[in-house]
Amino acid sequence: MLFIFVLQFRNKMEETGLEEFEEAILLLVDILLGEAYAFWIAEESKSQTRQSIPRGSVYGALRRLSEKGFLKFEMKESSATRGGRLKRIYFITTAKGQVLAKARNFRLSLRGSYIPSLAGNFKTNYGC
Repeated sequence: MLFIFVLQFRNKMEETGLEEFEEAILLLVDILLGEAYAFWIAEESKSQTRQSIPRGSVYGALRRLSEKGFLKFEMKESSATRGGRLKRIYFITTAKGQVLAKARNFRLSLRGSYIPSLAGNFKTNYGC
């Protein structure tokens, strides 16, 4: 039974190919619906977690997610406050959004199966 569970989990993670930080960036893009550009993604992350993340890290994650096909972007209007620069607004692609939803649902089902009373008896190879 455990073997089947591990295989299912491994397949879901391989299906997305995402790092944890990238998944967080995708969730922030989803939250910001139509206003997801690097500055607002970093600001929303700070408001949600009370921790700053460097915009350079956000830009890197957005680039990787675009290359993996999870995000697409549109160039939006410039403004005087941005020095006339266009905004690159990100959106989650439909196909990859479905894969992400499956992985999220699988993760939630894992949390639903978690039995706290067994956590104290859990042993690893790392002495934890």
